[in-house]
Amino acid sequence: MFSLTPEQQKEQPLTLERSHTGVRRLRRTGSEGASGREQKHSSKKNGAMETDDFRACLISMGYDLGEVEFARIMILVDPNGSGVVSFQSFIDFMTRETADTDTAEQVVASFRILATDKPYILVEELRRELPPEQAEYCIMRMPPYKGHGAPPGALDYTAFSTALYGESDL
Repeated sequence: MFSLTPEQQKEQPLTLERSHTGVRRLRRTGSEGASGREQKHSSKKNGAMETDDFRACLISMGYDLGEVEFARIMILVDPNGSGVVSFQSFIDFMTRETADTDTAEQVVASFRILATDKPYILVEELRRELPPEQAEYCIMRMPPYKGHGAPPGALDYTAFSTALYGESDL
């Protein structure tokens, strides 16, 4: 099996993947799999991107950029206003962007912990474990659990979570 040394892995270009749910994540790709866009941006002699290249890169990754939003991002990645985005600033920005993205699976896993591994959660558990506003939000929107053996009033946190992330029609 072919494997890369840590030094070789650091040299591999990073790509941002978007799933059908819109979740983004960074991953390293070998140069044989890198697209022209990624090769263009990773081949700069100092590893930095000019403002226009950075904007094109963000747009190609699915960002909907107006002038105000792009200016906000540029303040984050180019705080001294040099007009150049360093590779490290780009990675830091993308890491922050992807770190703040929960998935339905992550939310289900969190509810499962609150529900002590039951496939449903009770109103009392939500009120005990969540701040009042969040508990009431969940209680008002979670459908009843329809599985076998659930007590009356059990709520379906899986259906709620997938609907929250647009993965169901709840």
